[in-house]
Amino acid sequence: MKNLFSVSLIRLLGIIALAAVISFGFIACGEEDDDPPPPSLQGKWKLEVDSEYYDYWLLEFSGSNYTLKVCLTEGGLINSTRGTFTSTATTFTLNLTHIWNNGNEEWIDFDELDPLVVPYVLTETTLTVSGLTGSDAPYNGVWKRQ
Repeated sequence: MKNLFSVSLIRLLGIIALAAVISFGFIACGEEDDDPPPPSLQGKWKLEVDSEYYDYWLLEFSGSNYTLKVCLTEGGLINSTRGTFTSTATTFTLNLTHIWNNGNEEWIDFDELDPLVVPYVLTETTLTVSGLTGSDAPYNGVWKRQ
């Protein structure tokens, strides 16, 4: 009888230990987040343009800074602007601080324009800009991640 009690006690302790190991395993792993992180503006974006003066624009977001380059496919950089930006889920705001034109040897301080608020829709590979009017309308289009 004593032997039967010992075997039963050992089995019970074994089951408790196994349940504890499994429980701690679940606690340690926690819940996995199956949702991928949202796409980020960070990186380089290219917009092909139909213009007699230039072929594409290259927009780069890095940290809280941006650079926008106007380029020819075979002639290189025509001009460029840079500054800071902020963003929400549906807009980003460009604050121009410097401009460089082909022929200039260095960046020129430039803060005479109001910030440009740009409505956008973002996926992992595209940045769709729409709703800009007037002289800002050429920025509308589907920018592709580079």
